[in-house]
Amino acid sequence: LIACRTGFHGITASLLFHYSDLVVSLFPLSEQIWDGIDVVSEAWRNVHRFRKNAPDWIIVPAMVPSGKEGKALFDHFADKLRTKFLLDNSDDSADDA
Repeated sequence: LIACRTGFHGITASLLFHYSDLVVSLFPLSEQIWDGIDVVSEAWRNVHRFRKNAPDWIIVPAMVPSGKEGKALFDHFADKLRTKFLLDNSDDSADDA
């Protein structure tokens, strides 16, 4: 288990992507995270191909408020994440054709 502080840099990338079998990333439900998710996602896709489908990546929403507000924020996060990865995967398959 390697716990990394917030942020993404060369050492973190090497530990996460070259040595790990599973990466668990916690992201707050904020619009500010999407640029970071794009950076990590691109790095993960490249390494995932190179390492023959390793590491697996689990994205966990963090700091979710309770009640209806939290559910609405979570639903928005999940929908945006799902759309982003579906589009990213369809782009990758077009490149492979």
